[in-house]
Amino acid sequence: MADITARVMSLSPDSVNIRRPLREALVDAILKIQMLLRFLGAPPEPETPEPNPVSPMPRAS
Repeated sequence: MADITARVMSLSPDSVNIRRPLREALVDAILKIQMLLRFLGAPPEPETPEPNPVSPMPRAS
């Protein structure tokens, strides 16, 4: 089984013309999936920053 898996090649979707061993391609794919899962668990960032609270105006004497 090890002989067969050593020969297995994989196509990388990011660079279609480059063939890489499956062991290398799987490591990159797992890292990419982990990164995407981290972003899915994070709350979305607001599109606009929250405005600064209005500072109180000085009282007129």
